Amino acid sequence: MFKPAGGRGEVFEKKGEENKAIAEYQEILKLNPRIADAHLKLGMVYERKKQLADAEKSYLAAIQLNPKLALTYNNLAWLSAENKTRLDEAVVWATRAVELSPTSSQTHDTLGWVYRARGELDKAILALNKAASLKPEIAEIYYHLGIVSSENGKDREAITSFNKALALNRDFDGADDARKRLAQLSAGKK
Repeated sequence: MFKPAGGRGEVFEKKGEENKAIAEYQEILKLNPRIADAHLKLGMVYERKKQLADAEKSYLAAIQLNPKLALTYNNLAWLSAENKTRLDEAVVWATRAVELSPTSSQTHDTLGWVYRARGELDKAILALNKAASLKPEIAEIYYHLGIVSSENGKDREAITSFNKALALNRDFDGADDARKRLAQLSAGKK
């Protein structure tokens, strides 16, 4: 009998024991290499550890096994956007994630981030505005919208977005950068 794809691997992840989580997911996949969820979770751990080639390989394996896992497409597209690799494929992956999970703000956020990586700022703003319109409101999405708005010369919109991000969560991962960008934009408006 096979263990569920989460199980002990998820416990190790929660404890911050990523190497043990990787070993657990690899063990599950040795027993049954056709568990898409285990490939997805393995990819997520690899991505956190910055083992990007391994993360991509795991995500692609998960997609091949289960082409309906929105999170896998989303993570693969985000990975590509962040590293500015395979951007043509990243648009396809992000679009597929949106198709599979159209009410997820994260999938629209990723699509916007992919468009940004491709230099398609108007499309990025559209996707990020859609992400921002969905619930729950997430600080990082407004932060991304602020970055893209600023890069697209829309300083007023950028200021509004950075303020909204910080109002939602003063300590999100990009909060310090948001404050810095906000100060620069506000200084430029005086």
